[in-house]
Amino acid sequence: MAFEGFFFIKSEGYNKEVISAKYRKAVFLHSGYIGIDDEPLLKNRIYSVIGSVKNNSGETEIVSNKAHNFVSSFFLKATVDTIGALAFFDERTKRLSLSRELFGLCPLYYLAVPDEFIAFSTDLRSLVTNENVRKHISIDHQRLASYATFSHDGGAIYSEDTFYKNVKSVLPGHTLELSLNGEKKNTPSFTLRPSRWSHLKTVEEFGEEFRHRFIRSVNQCINDPSLSIASHLSGGLDSSSVTSVVRFLYPERGLHTLYNNSNTIDTDENLFVDEVAKKLNTTHHEILQSEEDFSILSSHVGLGAQPSSTLVTPSFTTSLLQYAKDLGCDVVLNGSDGDSIAGSGLELIIYSFQRRDWALVKDLLRKRVKYYTHAYKYPGWNSFSEEKKYHLVLQNFLYARITSKLLYSSPAEFRNFYADVSKNFPVSYQYFLTRGIGSILNKFRKRQIRPSAHIFRKEFIAEFGLSDDNLQSMDGLMETGASAEQIQALRDVYNAQTMFSNEQSFFLSKHHGIADASPFYDSDLFELCLAVPDVMKFGDGIGRSHFRQAMKGILPEEVRCRSTKTHVGHRAQDVISRMYQQATSLLGDSNEIWHYIDPASFAHQISLLKNDKVPYTHKMNTWFHIARTISIALWLEWLNESKT
Repeated sequence: MAFEGFFFIKSEGYNKEVISAKYRKAVFLHSGYIGIDDEPLLKNRIYSVIGSVKNNSGETEIVSNKAHNFVSSFFLKATVDTIGALAFFDERTKRLSLSRELFGLCPLYYLAVPDEFIAFSTDLRSLVTNENVRKHISIDHQRLASYATFSHDGGAIYSEDTFYKNVKSVLPGHTLELSLNGEKKNTPSFTLRPSRWSHLKTVEEFGEEFRHRFIRSVNQCINDPSLSIASHLSGGLDSSSVTSVVRFLYPERGLHTLYNNSNTIDTDENLFVDEVAKKLNTTHHEILQSEEDFSILSSHVGLGAQPSSTLVTPSFTTSLLQYAKDLGCDVVLNGSDGDSIAGSGLELIIYSFQRRDWALVKDLLRKRVKYYTHAYKYPGWNSFSEEKKYHLVLQNFLYARITSKLLYSSPAEFRNFYADVSKNFPVSYQYFLTRGIGSILNKFRKRQIRPSAHIFRKEFIAEFGLSDDNLQSMDGLMETGASAEQIQALRDVYNAQTMFSNEQSFFLSKHHGIADASPFYDSDLFELCLAVPDVMKFGDGIGRSHFRQAMKGILPEEVRCRSTKTHVGHRAQDVISRMYQQATSLLGDSNEIWHYIDPASFAHQISLLKNDKVPYTHKMNTWFHIARTISIALWLEWLNESKT
């Protein structure tokens, strides 16, 4: 759905008849218009938009795809959970206000050229191909550098920058006020207040409140009885909880569950998925991901008018949505970002260590023993005594902290740190010697494969570098006095990679004509989870205890108490290898991509991809660089074609 508008410094800067033909609904002023081109995919949820204009006589006209219209003060009455985007233009003051919902699920892009025009749209392609806009834009190289640098977008706070200079994004949860003469004011339209939940004291109380808010959020997505529902089921806690709540709410309602069968042993979740599907009595489907990775990526890039947000390819999401659409479904529910919204509490071990709370560190590590994620590295782990297990967990933890301090502090700082640690913990020199030798060998191997953060040409990265991580872009979304842990939780949700993925999910949903709903994105639910003390989330060592408490009696126990999680494994190897083969003709010597990417460095990544002697754990950077290079190359090709 495109929700967009243009406002010009001069009157009648547009053809009213042409605009009326383009949009299903539109409102007009002498100086501009707001239009909507189609129906919402999911009523009363993130796909809802409202536009309003006030003429010189003070009369207000509203255009909306909601079932009812709000009064002229809709900015005060609309909520961030039910409205995706808001726009209001006052012809008397020549000011445009744009608001975007809290979690970035509905994109909202704009271009403001002082003393000429302001344009906005939820559809980036529609905006950048407009003849009025095109002459004012070019490639934003800093955004490109961030996008193609390993792990950078995943750790950087989302900003207003896009891949186009001058084209910006309205920040999630903010209202942007623009004037035609170039003035700009950005203010939060929502503030998360974890202190609202300070009356809750126990994990049972938090769990009960979580249960209530989560059930309400899922129900908002499916409370229209005419909707045909599908739910993505991966076998993990998040997607299984969403699916289980649907069945809890509607025991007799038809429900399709969709599982992406990876056909690889190390990513197979069939046992957990089948258990949930059978207990919930769903109509279950196993989907084989399309192998037309390059073709799908090419289409994806063209639709979005920017490189793809996915870390590998969008073929999984595309296959899922299309399969659900072919089943006749109206909405697909997912467990997106449940990890970040709920929070695990497992970071408390590191926070406690940094605060020198030695007693708490020991207690937390002992609780973590039975859920130790590296237990598989020790043959016979289950036969070890509890003390031996604790010893190994403790030494592994200390090794990571001490070696990190050794690498990133002065000799004097390290001596003081080590003296403090060794006074409170029994540091095993034998363990450290064994790990140290292994680490040296591992680093030697990694040095041989040269894992790099980026593979740009030196002159490109030297000129443009990386944009700074700017937490100020999210200032005001959190109440004052927030703890360091709460600020980190905010960072986890509002990182550039997550917000970018949410934006691109929007246009994929539009393209396939099916709503892609993420119930974890609920303001009350996030606010509540921010209020849960980390020690309570940590629980007995499994993490996310408040969430697991909430799912008692709803989610099958096999998944509710599950502590493991699968990773990408060699499935990514297969996909990237296939996509590279399909992209051979694109990556010719004449492609503009080589103005940015160093050809020799890219060739080295291809050699690593094909080298079976290099373990998968050392190929994460390689997969990333190849996928990003192909995605950028496709975007550059689309840019050139769109100009003709």
